[in-house]
Amino acid sequence: MKCPIDIPVVTLPPHSAGGFSWGYAVQPMGDPCVSSIAIDPTSDLEWYVGGVNGLYLTKDGGQT
Repeated sequence: MKCPIDIPVVTLPPHSAGGFSWGYAVQPMGDPCVSSIAIDPTSDLEWYVGGVNGLYLTKDGGQT
């Protein structure tokens, strides 16, 4: 999948290295490009994510 501006999307499988771990990348509503992420200063679980197709909100730290 590519972003409309021809930036390839790179996905890494879930992995742990150097004490850090990560899962699959989240593509909100299938949006291939995330252009910005802002975290609510009063709740680190509430994120606002801007993508090519719109603005998204998660209230559980990106789980849903």
